Amino acid sequence: MKIFIYLFLYLLPFSVWAIGKDTVWTIDLQENIGKIKPLHGVNGGPFYYSRHQEPIAEYHKGAGFPYTRLHDANWPHPDVVDVPAIFPDFDANPNDPKNYYFKKTDDYLQPILKNKSEIIFRLGVSIEHVTKYHLSPPSDYAKWVRVCTQIIRHYNEGWADGFHYNIRYWEIYNEPDNKPCWTGTQDEFFDFFKVAAKGLKKYNAKLKIGGPAFTNINSSWVIPFLKYCQQNQVPLDFFSWHAYYAKTDSLVRDAQIARNLLDKYGYNKTESHLNEWHYLRSGWQYIFPGASSTRAIYDNLQNEYDLMKGPEGAVFSANVLMKLQDSPVDVANFFAADYNPLSMFSYYGVPSKVYYAFKQFNTLFMYHNRVGCKSSEPDRTVTICAGKNADSSSVGVLLTNSRGSKIKRQIRFENLQNNIRYDVEVYATDQDKNMQPVSAVKGFKAGDVLDLNIDGMSVLLIELKKESQK
Repeated sequence: MKIFIYLFLYLLPFSVWAIGKDTVWTIDLQENIGKIKPLHGVNGGPFYYSRHQEPIAEYHKGAGFPYTRLHDANWPHPDVVDVPAIFPDFDANPNDPKNYYFKKTDDYLQPILKNKSEIIFRLGVSIEHVTKYHLSPPSDYAKWVRVCTQIIRHYNEGWADGFHYNIRYWEIYNEPDNKPCWTGTQDEFFDFFKVAAKGLKKYNAKLKIGGPAFTNINSSWVIPFLKYCQQNQVPLDFFSWHAYYAKTDSLVRDAQIARNLLDKYGYNKTESHLNEWHYLRSGWQYIFPGASSTRAIYDNLQNEYDLMKGPEGAVFSANVLMKLQDSPVDVANFFAADYNPLSMFSYYGVPSKVYYAFKQFNTLFMYHNRVGCKSSEPDRTVTICAGKNADSSSVGVLLTNSRGSKIKRQIRFENLQNNIRYDVEVYATDQDKNMQPVSAVKGFKAGDVLDLNIDGMSVLLIELKKESQK
């Protein structure tokens, strides 16, 4: 049986129509693939330009970000998290609590933890595109380790009127292969990382110590770094790297490269963290122009950001979150979710289309148990992922239309519970909608088919729930 709903298409991007021979996607509830991976982590806490965090904290809660990486916090004026922000005088005694300023960072962490997002605490410094205040290698590596040990103790052991947060992930530095983050040599960084990683693991072997957040997996520093770590028996609980691309398949490719390299150099148990990623539509010079940039680049700057944060960016983000499910990535963090220029929020804390794509994925994630999705023919336009709850009484489906025009697809559900009626609800994020309900079907049952007419550049969330659950 086909379910028909007659709706005005100019009002709704979803409808149920008899459409004939269109591509059919089959969701098989008995094809259990495993758990949906919580890859919708972010960088940056719930703060916007005025540092008032209550409204944006609710948005963070709504998207259920599983991990929050602390890097470039309050950028471009980082006054929290960074080692120099907490321990401003490196010549001071690292054993004296009076030489540390924790208050601002304490306040920064609290709304993140309140939302039950796990922190990945980057030990080091924020990026400096123009200034070079804190980019030189530490003058005393062992002392730097001691300072970081005290920072960890403050947040995990209550030292210096601290807390017992049990933060597991501690990342050593960010993008040392990028001059605005590290002005020392490659050899200096490798030696520094060895001292830091071994020192922090000696302090507490149960902590997850990793890094160093390379600019990309193809950086000329990556293989020499892994070789050095292998030869010097450097502990590496997680290896972090970044990816900024215009195509989702590039991230999937890099995820496999990262895993292959870790395995090759003996780090087969090391977690792979893609802890910065973003839709880079045209290139860095078009979103961070310099003095030599043309007037045309400056004139198009706002348009470039609008496209990255609009439906294009939303579809890209949803596609990444779905396609990485089959990749060997353990943790992923979008950049960013505060008020950074690349944030999914505006400078004033207004959520973009990208945010709603993340919120839709979080709804899918709550079904936990991933099930199979197969198309009747190759389909490069639609990306789809589905999950079910423990007893298969409810189903969630996330799908995107990457084309700029409307498409038609059929959705069939195999192995739905017999003699059960379902309510179907559909939520869309597109040019005009922000995860808004666009259609509802009552009495859906095994054997019924959903026929979709999907607007261009859109993200759809479909939920099936037993009528008794409503």
